[in-house]
Amino acid sequence: MPMKKCKILVCVLLFCLGISLISNYTLLQKDAIMNNSSEDSRMNKSYSSSYVPHDAIWIQSNEEFISQADLEGWAGNGSEANPFVITGYSFNQVTQPLRIWNTNLHWIFSDNIVDGISGAQCGTWIQDVSNGAIVDNEFLNRHSGLYLKNLENFIISGNSIHDNYGYGLEIPGEITNCNISDNTITECLEGGIRIINRITNCSIIDNTISQCNAFGLLVTGGVHDSSLMGNIVEEINGFGIFVAMAANSQIALNKIYNSSDDGLTISGLNQCVVDENYIEDINGIGMILKNSVSSEIANNQINNCEENGIEVESGQNSTIMWNIIQDCLGYALEFDINTEFFDVRYNAFVSDLIDCQLHDEGISNIVSQNYYSDWTSPDDDADGYVDEPYDIDGLAENQDLFPLVEAGIVPELPFTTTETTANSATTNNTQNNPDIVMQLALAGGSVAVLLIFAGIIVLKRR
Repeated sequence: MPMKKCKILVCVLLFCLGISLISNYTLLQKDAIMNNSSEDSRMNKSYSSSYVPHDAIWIQSNEEFISQADLEGWAGNGSEANPFVITGYSFNQVTQPLRIWNTNLHWIFSDNIVDGISGAQCGTWIQDVSNGAIVDNEFLNRHSGLYLKNLENFIISGNSIHDNYGYGLEIPGEITNCNISDNTITECLEGGIRIINRITNCSIIDNTISQCNAFGLLVTGGVHDSSLMGNIVEEINGFGIFVAMAANSQIALNKIYNSSDDGLTISGLNQCVVDENYIEDINGIGMILKNSVSSEIANNQINNCEENGIEVESGQNSTIMWNIIQDCLGYALEFDINTEFFDVRYNAFVSDLIDCQLHDEGISNIVSQNYYSDWTSPDDDADGYVDEPYDIDGLAENQDLFPLVEAGIVPELPFTTTETTANSATTNNTQNNPDIVMQLALAGGSVAVLLIFAGIIVLKRR
């Protein structure tokens, strides 16, 4: 075989060998990644076989807590720096597996499994307790996953709560300075989170609630100086989030999808901020506001509702700004008869499903500088505003005099009508004439003063 052909053959063989090595390395690397991923998954998944079966824990005082901690050998001493730690157990009783009443010691119930037999009793019954934490546990097959009442300085975080006959989390008593966060609640037959008493200085944040009946998140006893933020509520056979009697609180960054009823309902809000919520695919109304006073509804996005996007049933002196409402079968925004002095600006109302996107039955509601997808021209003077006002349905006979040509772009307000121009000219003349008179008076006064001084000097020289 000629030398040239041998060289070519050797090169081809080396190339094939290189491809084979690269392929094998890639497969090995992929297997290693998959093995690591599976190992991580196994490490993160809870197996009941790795937990120690335990009888129900019932504690009704600090003294009982200390006594049982000593008996069980629980870590900690009940102080803030060194709380008691109850961990590594599995529970499967008809009665409540964890019942703690009337204590203020510091403790953590963590990394346990609370299963059930008949669903007759709740997973926990915690009442008149402060300084506790229920973290990173699994609750299933109970009546309600957790039942808590009259708490202070309490944490409920990172729990998996699912397949319960009642609620995922049931709180019938008042709670103060509590944190309910990062819990996953699924397939609870009566609802996700149910709070029916006052909450103060509390955070309900970053929870995921899905596939529950009746509602996702319900807070009806009053929300004071608190935050409901970052919660995901989806696939609810009922309404998404319902909040009653909120004051000085923020309801923000929540995502509500696929509710068979209304998305977000707030009944009674005073000096609250409702912003950056995302609401989509709702069979009822996207957002309902009742008795809204001095509150701000801003930067929310509402898509694909079978009824209205936002319905304001009552209230006054609140703002609705920078929201995007699109593809709702009803009105994008509707004001009922008991509304007054709302300020509606800079919103985008996008729909080709109805003839008019707004409806106003209220008194003295201001609607200005909003974008309407069905009203974007003409703009002959190119000032960024449609030349004709947008007529709003309803007995208020309201209009948006300055409809935006483009959503989100708000030019300075022009003087476009004869009346406005005349008033402007009149106002300008009224403002300018006194200024000219005053300037002439000052100038004349200055000349007079100079003449007097000059006269005095001349007389002195004489």
